[in-house]
Amino acid sequence: MVVNAGNGAAGHAFIKERIGSLAKFVDETDGIAMEFTDEDGEWRFRLRSSNTEPVVRLNVEFVGKAILMKDKQKLILDLLNVISTSYFTKQNKTKQNKTKQNKRK
Repeated sequence: MVVNAGNGAAGHAFIKERIGSLAKFVDETDGIAMEFTDEDGEWRFRLRSSNTEPVVRLNVEFVGKAILMKDKQKLILDLLNVISTSYFTKQNKTKQNKTKQNKRK
């Protein structure tokens, strides 16, 4: 799954901060990967920023009921949405401020 994320590094850090302590394994070699064992079963994901586009690629795998994988995928996407919304809001405010400054000149 490809997600428009704006600032992938910030997304990685935000997700690590929010759920990293729950993971039984964290790897930050290429993006961020985490493995979990919870009441639903074993699952893992890898989130990797594109080097050429402002997107991240999300891969979620689940051992157990396939229907539960959608829940885990939604968890990660919801976290990405929080950081992405924040990032794009800041970008838009910066553009608006620059436009106002240019109009004053």
